Amino acid sequence: MSAYVVLQIEVTDAEKLAQYREIATPIVQKYGGRYLARGGRMDAVEGDSLPRIAIVIVEFPSMDAFKQFYDAPEYQGGEGPSPERNPRNDARCRRAVNQHLVVLGVNRIGMAARVTTAR
Repeated sequence: MSAYVVLQIEVTDAEKLAQYREIATPIVQKYGGRYLARGGRMDAVEGDSLPRIAIVIVEFPSMDAFKQFYDAPEYQGGEGPSPERNPRNDARCRRAVNQHLVVLGVNRIGMAARVTTAR
């Protein structure tokens, strides 16, 4: 069953966040993730106004695949050419305010799943 990562991002440094995207994208792909939405246009369909945030949605093949990605040394900082090229230690964590949720998808008969907040 697929797992969906939903990020609400308030960008505080667009240049550094762009660097994060460049670094993180191949790591996401390595663990089977694919971007479904990545800060595109939003329209308010209910409520008074749009929040000043970007929304990113990434699909992983399973919750286990997401956890392998999230715990991977190359994402957490245990490997890589230098600490400044580590996505968790630099660009995303210090250049944006965000909420990072993981939602387990529904199965073929439509059963709902739990919501988990990433560490």
